[in-house]
Amino acid sequence: MGGAVPFQSAYVLHDAAETEDGEDHQGSGAEIGLHAKIYVYQIGNRTHIALGSANATSAALIAEKNIEILAELAGPASRVGSVSRLFNVDADDGLGQYLVRWNQDDIHEIDTAKQAMQRLLEDARTAILAAGLVLTCRKDGEGWVLDLAGVENVALGETATAEAWPVTVGSERAVDLLPLASGQSVMLPVQALSSLTSLVAFRVKIGSESISFTLNLPVSGMPEERERAILRSVVNNREGFLRYLLLLLAGLGDGADVGTVARAFNSSSSNQLASTFDDMPLLEELVRAFSREPKRLRKVQRLIDDITKDCEADKILPAGFLSLWQVFNEAMKHHDH
Repeated sequence: MGGAVPFQSAYVLHDAAETEDGEDHQGSGAEIGLHAKIYVYQIGNRTHIALGSANATSAALIAEKNIEILAELAGPASRVGSVSRLFNVDADDGLGQYLVRWNQDDIHEIDTAKQAMQRLLEDARTAILAAGLVLTCRKDGEGWVLDLAGVENVALGETATAEAWPVTVGSERAVDLLPLASGQSVMLPVQALSSLTSLVAFRVKIGSESISFTLNLPVSGMPEERERAILRSVVNNREGFLRYLLLLLAGLGDGADVGTVARAFNSSSSNQLASTFDDMPLLEELVRAFSREPKRLRKVQRLIDDITKDCEADKILPAGFLSLWQVFNEAMKHHDH
């Protein structure tokens, strides 16, 4: 490994650990073999585990010439495990049982035929990227379809086959991309309004090798009601509503100035309303948002307005929530003035 950073030991994932027991490897193509690098080291009584894209080279780790992504986890060795413990092959709670030592002398002979197929696959992917693919959305009976077309013909080569599908419908509904080679469009599978997306997955195959990738394509004709349909697919019951609401309010930190809202609650005799949400941090998050970032509550108001347009709002909004929300709504009016 030219320019490699010296480490005490180097390991690779055992072949048997790449898939579940009994799992069929066929059809997985280039997804098998994708990998990240893990660096495990110990400083004093703390164990550090760094996971990411950086190779063990000077350019990646020392000279900082590359653009890499690494995430680090660290904790007391007594709880996380020491380096020697983590790499102990006899330990049930470590990494050792999934690894084998890497030895430069054990490098296998390069499969030139496989390399040739991989180059052809990359050529096919390049042809797809260079075709200037665009999507056009249109109504089709009870559903919607996306027509995929290219500014240029897609020259995949004689040995390659390609298929595509919207990421929201699954690969089992993939369609053949052969018409793109002659300048024709391809109709992607019919789907629900809430499933419409500009993200399209592609799979190119040559022999036993394949590659998969996803593109975010330009799209025209998306219906205006799509966003509302997506929201309703997420917020389709009370649990979904509370989860989405908490996501809207998340990330404001700890603590809040509760004075204004607390006075509003007292004047509204709303103890019973507050107790409705004892099992969730909803009330706390609403108060925090009001005191720190009131504009977030405007997003909540838009969500509630959208839900209350439907006659089934009582199946989505928790009992007593509208009365609870009215307290915040009144408080916001005073805050704005």
